[in-house]
Amino acid sequence: MKYRLLPVASAAMMLVACGGSGSGSDPSTGGVAVDGYLQNSTVLCDATGNWQLDSDQNETTVPTNAQGQFVFSEGCQHPLMLTGGKSTDTQLDFVGMIKAPALSKVISPLTTLLVHGASAQNLLTALELDASTALTDTDPMVEATEGVLSHPNLARKTLAVQQILQKATEVLATLAGINDVDSKNAIYDALAAGLAQAIQASPTTTKLFNGQDVNQAALRTALANMFGISTLPTTAKNAVAGVGGAAPLAAVLAPTLAKQADAYIDASNQTAGLTQVTMAQQTDTQLASKVQAAKNQGHLGATTTEAAAATLGDEIAGVPANTPLTLSITDNVAGTATGPVIFTFTFSEDVSDFALGDITVDGVLASSVGTLSGSGKVYTLTVSPAENTSGTITVRVAAGAANNAAGKPCPAQSDSQTFDRTVNAPAPTLEIGDSVSTTTATGAVTFTFTFNESVTGFARDDITVTGVPEANVGALSGSGSVYTLVVTPPANTSGTINIGVREGAATNGAGKTSPTKTTSQNFDTTLAPTLNITDSVSTTTATGAVTFTFTFSESVTGFARDDITVTGVPEANVGALSGSGSVYTLVVTPPANTSGTINVSVREGAATNAAGKSNATTQVAPQAFDTRIVVDEGTVLANFESIQGGSGGYSGAQASSQVAPTGGTGNALQITKPASADIWGGAWYLVPSNINNGKVPFATGRTVIAAKVYSPIAGSTIKLKVTAAERDPTHVEVESLPLATANAWQTVYWDFTGIDVSKAFTTLSITPDPNRTPDGKVYYIDDIRLAPAGTVVPNPTAYLYIGADNINVRDAATTRSYTLAQFESTGINVPWPVSDDAAIRFALGEQGTVVLPANLTVHAAVSIEQVDPVGHGLMKAYIKNVQVTKTGTNVTITVPTTAEAKVFGTSWDGENQAIVNFTNSVKGITNTLTTAASTLSNVVFGDVVNWGINGVGSDFAMSDLYGKYKVTIVLQGLPLRKAGGGTLPTKSIEVPTLIQGGTASLTSSFIVTGPAIEGTIILGPKN
Repeated sequence: MKYRLLPVASAAMMLVACGGSGSGSDPSTGGVAVDGYLQNSTVLCDATGNWQLDSDQNETTVPTNAQGQFVFSEGCQHPLMLTGGKSTDTQLDFVGMIKAPALSKVISPLTTLLVHGASAQNLLTALELDASTALTDTDPMVEATEGVLSHPNLARKTLAVQQILQKATEVLATLAGINDVDSKNAIYDALAAGLAQAIQASPTTTKLFNGQDVNQAALRTALANMFGISTLPTTAKNAVAGVGGAAPLAAVLAPTLAKQADAYIDASNQTAGLTQVTMAQQTDTQLASKVQAAKNQGHLGATTTEAAAATLGDEIAGVPANTPLTLSITDNVAGTATGPVIFTFTFSEDVSDFALGDITVDGVLASSVGTLSGSGKVYTLTVSPAENTSGTITVRVAAGAANNAAGKPCPAQSDSQTFDRTVNAPAPTLEIGDSVSTTTATGAVTFTFTFNESVTGFARDDITVTGVPEANVGALSGSGSVYTLVVTPPANTSGTINIGVREGAATNGAGKTSPTKTTSQNFDTTLAPTLNITDSVSTTTATGAVTFTFTFSESVTGFARDDITVTGVPEANVGALSGSGSVYTLVVTPPANTSGTINVSVREGAATNAAGKSNATTQVAPQAFDTRIVVDEGTVLANFESIQGGSGGYSGAQASSQVAPTGGTGNALQITKPASADIWGGAWYLVPSNINNGKVPFATGRTVIAAKVYSPIAGSTIKLKVTAAERDPTHVEVESLPLATANAWQTVYWDFTGIDVSKAFTTLSITPDPNRTPDGKVYYIDDIRLAPAGTVVPNPTAYLYIGADNINVRDAATTRSYTLAQFESTGINVPWPVSDDAAIRFALGEQGTVVLPANLTVHAAVSIEQVDPVGHGLMKAYIKNVQVTKTGTNVTITVPTTAEAKVFGTSWDGENQAIVNFTNSVKGITNTLTTAASTLSNVVFGDVVNWGINGVGSDFAMSDLYGKYKVTIVLQGLPLRKAGGGTLPTKSIEVPTLIQGGTASLTSSFIVTGPAIEGTIILGPKN
């Protein structure tokens, strides 16, 4: 069996022993827990769906922090469950078990109802929440500004539902004699399921809120369903039966729970207000103790009726049981009515069975009685006596005609009202007023005609207006008892408006007509012109020339530049006044690189109108300016003080916010990589929600991230990976240029050109020194920001490169010269078989002075694929844990005993695969390359290739390997670039490390990602 390409692998690996490494990733997901924010709670990622921790199923739990946040570092794609902990605001222990659907960012009492079967639409309807509210993604407690809630209605109703569930749990646990937390959590969970079922079955019947009030009847219906659910623990079911059943227990609790929920609904939009309500409500345990006392005293038992329970519930809620339902009847007429009478029926409590048939009306015809309208506590009835009749209307309501929710009946009540719609009825009276509060009007005047009762027939031609042209009189508007007429005096005139209403202009319901009435109002519209000064700046501060506009209320003359005083800038920076009539302009140009305020004022008497009147007062208009150059530093994503999201370490690294070292300001993110950490260990950081809704604001042309970095080692590089939200695990990783110095703050850039800006990238993963073995070094990063559009990443000042025109293949006494371009295109010829001293010779260049970090450990990989003839072989190989040092112009590559090198290849017919471990053949090898000018570096590969051939088998024919091969060499860790500083393309090579059933398994492999060199070699017979 002949394995193709395996012998070539060893030589290829010698060529790339200064290259790349694999890298870790950060798949973390998280969210926030809300009853207020919950800290020190336990959140379960429930992979099995049985709502309990199954350690044998690799289920995990994480705690919540002081802001209620939780993070699953390895990600969670399953439903969530939270227990325990306490509220960060009240420091009260959390009672209950709340849940959330898979991929939720919020876990709360409302997401618990979603888990138990309530649809989002029905739940939003029952709670009177905006239909667009995303309950699994919207944090109810997040603040818009300091102390002020962004979603106050959602926060109030979330806490109100928690209050109902928590207090119902307390009562049931007390009645059942249950004290342990797990049993209480089981009761809470069952009650939540009952509430969810009630809402899902009929969201309108269980609509818990009516505007700013709690719907007690709906709450009582929901509670009855909760206490009757079959999943309650047996002891709790027995407790419900012991007080008469679910309906009586609901009737007992509904009044008190309605009052407690009302307290939340009436709370302010401030976090402190909700916290104060929560402290008062959740620490009040009287409801449970009063219900238990009622049972102990025999007032509540297995035979208690729902009506008796409702009376007891009122007493517990503070409504005395003997308080009667009261009724008062009033009407809208003082004295004798001359038209319709409106009777109002006001009960002391809501009633639901009051109807027109419960009312007796005497003294008028049945046709004079209208329909009953109203609901709850207040109802109205209109009675319209027939014309040319008189008498007394008597309205009576019999005792027991209506009942409240507790079954209390109303008492008997009546009201009487005399009326006279005959010829003896009084005529309507009229008063005329106007809208002018001073002696003289200066503009339009609104005259109001007010009759003492509703009239008909009143029209514009019943009114005489003198003192102004008819064209200046508007139309009459109004009806019933009130009418209005607008009269607008002509401009630049004065005089008196006289209003007269003729006798008999209006008629009341008894057929009586109104008397004559007059009034007058002086006017003078020849007032002084007014002035309004505006400017061309729409923002608070001007950054250039400002055009001031002077707008008079009418055309004026005499207004000139010397009527205007300008301060705050030199006189030379003030232009000439232009304009005429009523509008003038003046341009003021602040000096460059200064700031201050331009104050423009116009003196009294500066301008005169056609009537000879001038502006009466001095007008002043200020405008701030700042012409200093402002540098756009981009969008700050984190400064670890005022702007800070969630963060933590991964892969053994540790991360926390600490005081920045010398040269920094405030706090910075400290990342420690102990010796026990993985080489790719680092810190993750969540973009805070107040920055672009928790997403890096990438945009077309704006893809550079910058930060300040403090490293203890010169030559360090920093990897930055951005990861999309958990529902879209897209990520992109970029490595920085090497840091120039140690123990000093430096600005580092990561260029994400080509990234999909439509993705929501929410997480940053920071890996210091990804190519250096961890040994306890501490790094700092601060002021992470998305740079402004157009930011150009600085070119490197120090890097290694491969000379473009100096690649030689030497075999024995023969040397062939090629350019790098030839290798990358047509290919280079390698004679086959090779001699033991065969070598590649190339020019390794150095731009500037390259400093490599101490203990630099790098990896490399190669992929060789035969392309002519096609499909005759594929080889992938890697070598890891190679040590690289640099002294002066010498770059030394050492393969230590901890190195590992493997080659994967296929048989000549492609049907068999093999892996060769050639670690022992390269351990201890040291090769020194040079960056000295006009000097070539040698990499001898002939002896290694021949070792590989002999190691595979003696049946190898040299001609089997003749052909054309595509070669990809991946390097990472060295500052290696193209000549001139251009970047090499980034590639990944995945090398299988395990053969199962004759086929490579990618579940066991090693991946190397980094800068790559790609080209072609041609193996052929020696000439």
